[in-house]
Amino acid sequence: MFKAKLLPDGVEFDIRADETILAAAIRQHVPWPYRCRTGGCQSCLCQRVQGEVEYGPMEPWLTQQEQAQGWTYACLAKPISDLEIRL
Repeated sequence: MFKAKLLPDGVEFDIRADETILAAAIRQHVPWPYRCRTGGCQSCLCQRVQGEVEYGPMEPWLTQQEQAQGWTYACLAKPISDLEIRL
């Protein structure tokens, strides 16, 4: 189980290792923008300030520079550490 903290408001929620950031937010009633849940609409795009994620077989449609800046699709990303996230 990992912890996620939303910036700037400080809302915290848990993320199971087998679920995406978005699925965890929805499960715990954390307000999060989303539409398609497959990475196509970019509604769930967020920026990781701290922590790491993995995508598995679904690679995000982000450039290497965007990934280096922490941009993350919450609907595809699963945590591999605790996270700080900016919406």
